[in-house]
Amino acid sequence: MDATLNRKESRPARRTDTQEGTSVVPSTESTLLELQTQLWKARAHAKQKWLEQRLARPAKDPRAATRRLLWIKRTLETVKRGQAEIRYRAALADAYAEHLSVLEMILMGAAEQRTEGGNGQVKS
Repeated sequence: MDATLNRKESRPARRTDTQEGTSVVPSTESTLLELQTQLWKARAHAKQKWLEQRLARPAKDPRAATRRLLWIKRTLETVKRGQAEIRYRAALADAYAEHLSVLEMILMGAAEQRTEGGNGQVKS
């Protein structure tokens, strides 16, 4: 698996919109995401191209063909494990996102109960 998946990155501070109280993602964070996405896509494209070129070469002899078949099977298993890992992480991320949405709704409800007429003043 790519080492960048396991690296802990510091996250830039989020600023809060004072009028609505919602968290706004800074443009630098979205730009970083776009750049990282482009980088991963470029790496994936390069790996695909390398694999296609390697598989396009014919085996030199029966022993090489056997080694190649074993390599293909091992590599296919590695790909399947990677896909399973991604599905697992996506399921965890979905569950966490759902949890955060519930917390957001609870907090928004609590904030609405504490204000009078939406003018931002706290009830005494």
